[in-house]
Amino acid sequence: SLTHLNLGDNNIGDKGAAALAASSAFPNLQELDLRENPRLTESGKKLLRERFGSRAKLEGFVISPAPPDVGAVS
Repeated sequence: SLTHLNLGDNNIGDKGAAALAASSAFPNLQELDLRENPRLTESGKKLLRERFGSRAKLEGFVISPAPPDVGAVS
């Protein structure tokens, strides 16, 4: 079953947060990443914290590694 769900940078707002918080579809979820969703207000974050506690990652930035330079010549 699903243990990690990354929804970062997906334009999720308070309606989405409410739907996630009300859902019983994630009984084994260990981490829910919702960082970089600027439409998510403090009330939406509060719902998620109440439902998922510290498993919800709501603050900070996601830094992805740069893709390899496919066309590089040594």
